Amino acid sequence: MKTLSFPKIIAFAIALCLTPAMLQAQTGPISLTALLNNASKSINYNNNLDFNSAGLTVDWVQGNDGEFRRSDLVYSAVAYKITLPEGSNIRIHSSKPDGDSYLYVYKAETGGEYSLVAENDDCSGSCEGYLGLDSYLELMGLAAGDYYIVVTDWEPERAGDYSLRVWSVVPVTITELLDKTTRSISYNDNLFFIAGGETADWVQGNNDEFRRSGFVYSAVAYKITMPDEAKIKIHSSKPDGDSFLYVYKAEADGEYSLVAENDDCDGSCEGYLGLDSYLELTNLAAGDYYIVVTDWAPEIAGEFLLQVWNAAPITITELLDNATKSINYSDSLAFVSVGETVNLVQGNYEEPAFRWSGSAYSAVAYKIILPAGANIKIHS
Repeated sequence: MKTLSFPKIIAFAIALCLTPAMLQAQTGPISLTALLNNASKSINYNNNLDFNSAGLTVDWVQGNDGEFRRSDLVYSAVAYKITLPEGSNIRIHSSKPDGDSYLYVYKAETGGEYSLVAENDDCSGSCEGYLGLDSYLELMGLAAGDYYIVVTDWEPERAGDYSLRVWSVVPVTITELLDKTTRSISYNDNLFFIAGGETADWVQGNNDEFRRSGFVYSAVAYKITMPDEAKIKIHSSKPDGDSFLYVYKAEADGEYSLVAENDDCDGSCEGYLGLDSYLELTNLAAGDYYIVVTDWAPEIAGEFLLQVWNAAPITITELLDNATKSINYSDSLAFVSVGETVNLVQGNYEEPAFRWSGSAYSAVAYKIILPAGANIKIHS
């Protein structure tokens, strides 16, 4: 029998045609422990850390329910080691242009084991603006030790490009937060202000001034300049947390004094209940004030809602009597409008009914004149 031989260049071309799945089948996947034990990529931590890296997820790792993705499936992954000092605060973002990034963080324990610290698939909530299939983690107050950041894919057996960013978070003091505040509220006799967003700054707790010493809190601040004998009501809420509300006043020496604070409302709170915060302040001295929304619990970021007002709410009848916005009806009607709910309306169980009695609501009204037999659909 004649033996066939191939030039080296042909054999090389054949090797190049092997797919990642074929290579994995030849070598077999490794365990998560083996991936972490052999992590050769590293990140050097410092207080000004802003690390960026990109490449290919080059290791095939066996899934394991509760530790790394799903058992009986194999995932392409890459691991980075980072040694952190006590109390470290870091943010991590990963993405895969042709996939769906999945992010894990583990900590090395005594005895050669690893514990799962955190994981994230798709970001929701406070994510520094990262959206879609990117992954994002914000880890605060970490214990000293060796940590491992693993980037993989939600989908098994899918390799590809990835990008990774790791950066440190240095919390500011409450004074620094107020000093740098750029958000503002314009005071007037008919003030009704609404704002929402994310508590974007990390602030060091300080007993008697801002939450508890030794802990870090996510917060946002608004400045409002008020005349003498001003009065305001303030309500804040956090859909995924427990709102905590502070008001400070700027003093002549550049310091700030604590005017009032509230965690959970009890008593008369304009009908706000649960974990919302509420303050009613009267006879305030003229000056610059700062409203701070944070969370009762440390290390929890997320969305917030803030309402500040001083006007008495109107009735639903008054809202309708004074409606200035209108819609012109026609057989081809397709009306669209956006804006802000600018009126504060008192709830009322009696006719004409509007929400709950004892509470006030932000609302806007549109008038439309309809012919007999008209049919309309409304979405808001």
